[in-house]
Amino acid sequence: MGINNLTATQRASALLITLGPDRAAKVFKHLSDAEIERLSLEISKLRRIDSREMDEIIEDFYGLCVTQKVITEGGFFQAK
Repeated sequence: MGINNLTATQRASALLITLGPDRAAKVFKHLSDAEIERLSLEISKLRRIDSREMDEIIEDFYGLCVTQKVITEGGFFQAK
Protein backbone atom coordinates (compact mmCIF):
# COMPACT_ATOMS: atom_id res chain seq x y z
CA MET A 1 0.00 0.00 0.00
CA GLY A 2 1.46 3.38 -1.00
CA ILE A 3 1.28 6.69 0.78
CA ASN A 4 -1.37 7.93 -1.64
CA ASN A 5 -3.88 6.05 0.53
CA LEU A 6 -2.79 7.97 3.64
CA THR A 7 -4.35 11.25 4.68
CA ALA A 8 -2.18 14.29 5.30
CA THR A 9 -2.74 13.82 9.03
CA GLN A 10 -1.59 10.20 8.82
CA ARG A 11 1.52 11.26 6.91
CA ALA A 12 2.30 13.97 9.46
CA SER A 13 1.79 11.47 12.28
CA ALA A 14 4.16 8.98 10.68
CA LEU A 15 6.75 11.71 10.23
CA LEU A 16 6.44 12.73 13.89
CA ILE A 17 6.94 9.12 14.98
CA THR A 18 10.09 8.97 12.85
CA LEU A 19 11.41 12.15 14.44
CA GLY A 20 11.24 10.60 17.90
CA PRO A 21 9.84 12.08 21.10
CA ASP A 22 12.34 14.91 21.63
CA ARG A 23 12.13 16.33 18.12
CA ALA A 24 8.38 15.74 17.90
CA ALA A 25 7.96 17.74 21.12
CA LYS A 26 9.72 20.67 19.46
CA VAL A 27 7.26 20.46 16.56
CA PHE A 28 4.29 20.26 18.92
CA LYS A 29 5.35 23.57 20.51
CA HIS A 30 4.37 25.29 17.25
CA LEU A 31 0.94 23.68 16.95
CA SER A 32 -2.45 24.52 18.39
CA ASP A 33 -4.08 22.30 21.00
CA ALA A 34 -6.55 21.07 18.37
CA GLU A 35 -3.72 20.13 15.98
CA ILE A 36 -1.84 18.31 18.74
CA GLU A 37 -4.98 16.41 19.70
CA ARG A 38 -5.68 15.44 16.08
CA LEU A 39 -2.12 14.25 15.50
CA SER A 40 -1.93 12.39 18.82
CA LEU A 41 -5.16 10.55 18.06
CA GLU A 42 -3.88 9.66 14.59
CA ILE A 43 -0.55 8.43 16.00
CA SER A 44 -2.45 6.06 18.30
CA LYS A 45 -4.47 4.66 15.35
CA LEU A 46 -1.72 4.60 12.73
CA ARG A 47 -1.05 1.27 11.04
CA ARG A 48 2.49 0.02 10.56
CA ILE A 49 4.32 2.06 7.92
CA ASP A 50 7.02 0.13 6.07
CA SER A 51 10.41 1.65 5.30
CA ARG A 52 9.58 2.27 1.63
CA GLU A 53 6.46 4.20 2.58
CA MET A 54 8.38 6.13 5.23
CA ASP A 55 10.97 7.11 2.63
CA GLU A 56 8.13 8.38 0.41
CA ILE A 57 6.66 10.38 3.29
CA ILE A 58 10.02 11.96 4.09
CA GLU A 59 10.65 12.79 0.41
CA ASP A 60 7.16 14.28 0.13
CA PHE A 61 7.74 16.41 3.23
CA TYR A 62 11.13 17.55 1.93
CA GLY A 63 9.52 18.55 -1.36
CA LEU A 64 6.92 20.60 0.50
CA CYS A 65 9.66 22.33 2.50
CA VAL A 66 11.63 23.19 -0.64
CA THR A 67 8.49 24.48 -2.36
CA GLN A 68 7.64 26.64 0.65
CA LYS A 69 11.18 28.02 0.74
CA VAL A 70 11.03 28.94 -2.96
CA ILE A 71 7.68 30.67 -2.46
CA THR A 72 8.79 32.65 0.60
CA GLU A 73 12.13 33.64 -0.91
CA GLY A 74 10.89 35.13 -4.14
CA GLY A 75 9.79 32.36 -6.46
CA PHE A 76 11.37 29.87 -8.81
CA PHE A 77 13.57 32.21 -10.85
CA GLN A 78 15.09 33.83 -7.79
CA ALA A 79 15.82 30.39 -6.33
CA LYS A 80 18.18 29.52 -9.21
